[in-house]
Amino acid sequence: MRLKAIGLTLLLSACYQTNDAPQFTAEAPPVPPIGAKPVPDTRPEPTSEPTPDPKPAPQPAPAKPSEKQAPTKDEASRFLVQASFGPVPDEVADVQSLGYARWIEAQMKLPIVTRMSRVEARAAARDEVNNLIVYDLFWNDAVEGDDQLRHRVAYSLSKMIPICADEPAYREIRLRAYAAYMDILQRGAFGNYTDVIREVALSPAMGLYLSHLKNRKMDPETGIQPDENFAREIMQLFTIGLVELNPDGTPKEAETYTIDDIKGLASVFTGFSWNDKSFSSPGFTAASQSVSMEGYAQYHEEKPKTFLGTTIDFGANPEASVDAALDHILAHPNLAPFVSKRLIQDLVSSNPSPAYVTRVGHAFETGTFEDDGVRFGTGRRGDMAATIAAILLDPEARDLELAMQPEHGKVREPVLRFAQFARAFRDGQGAPETGDPLPTGRLRYSERLDTLGQKPYAAPSVFGWFRPGYVAPGGWTASAEMVAPEMQIVTASRVSNYIGFMAMAIKGDLWGTEFFKPDFSEEMALVDDPAALVDHLDDLLTYGQLTDSTRERIIRALNEIDITGAKKDLRQHDRINTAVLMMMTAPEYAVQR
Repeated sequence: MRLKAIGLTLLLSACYQTNDAPQFTAEAPPVPPIGAKPVPDTRPEPTSEPTPDPKPAPQPAPAKPSEKQAPTKDEASRFLVQASFGPVPDEVADVQSLGYARWIEAQMKLPIVTRMSRVEARAAARDEVNNLIVYDLFWNDAVEGDDQLRHRVAYSLSKMIPICADEPAYREIRLRAYAAYMDILQRGAFGNYTDVIREVALSPAMGLYLSHLKNRKMDPETGIQPDENFAREIMQLFTIGLVELNPDGTPKEAETYTIDDIKGLASVFTGFSWNDKSFSSPGFTAASQSVSMEGYAQYHEEKPKTFLGTTIDFGANPEASVDAALDHILAHPNLAPFVSKRLIQDLVSSNPSPAYVTRVGHAFETGTFEDDGVRFGTGRRGDMAATIAAILLDPEARDLELAMQPEHGKVREPVLRFAQFARAFRDGQGAPETGDPLPTGRLRYSERLDTLGQKPYAAPSVFGWFRPGYVAPGGWTASAEMVAPEMQIVTASRVSNYIGFMAMAIKGDLWGTEFFKPDFSEEMALVDDPAALVDHLDDLLTYGQLTDSTRERIIRALNEIDITGAKKDLRQHDRINTAVLMMMTAPEYAVQR
């Protein structure tokens, strides 16, 4: 009980010394005359087909080492806290050897193994096929996956463009629709944000979630009105936000859209259903789950549709209407600062400076970024490879002195805290070649709200787990006019539950024999020396940022645990478990700098 109280004090102290920043916003788009037809999109058509697994694909050529000064171990670990689900010794060594830019380059060259392919493998093996597989795949990739940067960015995108796998509609065969949605985000992590939006807009998983699947045109006789759900959220949450933005992400006074814009755009997203030859009564075949929705002309609003200062008129052609509408929305100047700031907040810092947002927004707009002789991006607006590289390699991300300023950094959400723990103490057993039977244990059960307190790919609403502009009331960040998004899910009960959850996870007692079992063999070699043990854990978990006061407090607690006598083995494990728990609840761990 005493240890739980210590952990609670430490974590709460972290939670109320965090960061935040103003809500987003940019300049008004050029307004074409009413009735003007948009210029047809000549870019390559994005495909909603899952990327096939590169079975015998050749491995990418080894990256060349950086010409810059090699990062220290602590610097490399800190970088991986931002760019992965947590540093492990081999990955730290790779970053030190290659340098930041070339490590990113090497990660971006790794082939994708699709979620859909693994769902189908389980189905073929007559293994369980239900929505829980979504969580199995996430935890396997987060803990065991080599392509850490892709999975980390895809997870960020899942919070920016969320749907919920806990929805009843995704159970059983419709799970494939969700797997296909996850693959859109995996491809989009280093692809192009505009392509992500185009694919998501016609994803049956998103159509189910935001109710524009089977959305019908207006019918005065029956009173049917087009559903406005997706039309509202694609503007508010996925692309341009509520108010006009400057290129640096600071808000102007003008709103970006009105209720009339929502109504006009809602008519665009009518007439779409499963790609299964029936609008109202599809067969829900396995194939129709994994492809874009199909447009059915008879259910699409054929009248001109006016929104955001333009009018599109393609009659009863749903695909052409959506293409034109997305062309117009994605050309909005808000897109670059809106998306750039959201990604910075999720990966690096809740309160990026306007200059930081401007630099990243420039990479987004130009589709290119260069560092250490490595060029990222295709030159096309919205390039995610260029944008992610710009975020992670920016001076505000890499300058350790700057990172120690009180306005820098972010609270780490529970999923990221636990994922780093699982990576740091994994047993080292990789997934067998067939069957994907969860070498990390059934971590799907870790996310119950009364335990870890957060579930990946299962936000409680379209607003996600927390809002990017959330201001924690009554704290230092609020008085400093900063935002602290992750603080929205920090409550007294969740803090206490997290500590209890971690105490059981560290002992390997969660959910019986199937749950992840941590490997503390390296730590056991240091059990006789509390100071050395804490230094080792500081190196592993907090990249050397543990303060003297926290370090001394943990050492003092460890020294109180007598590891001699008849129960020596048991007491040694108590000392290791206590050390890890106090590290996992320390302010330096709860707050990412």
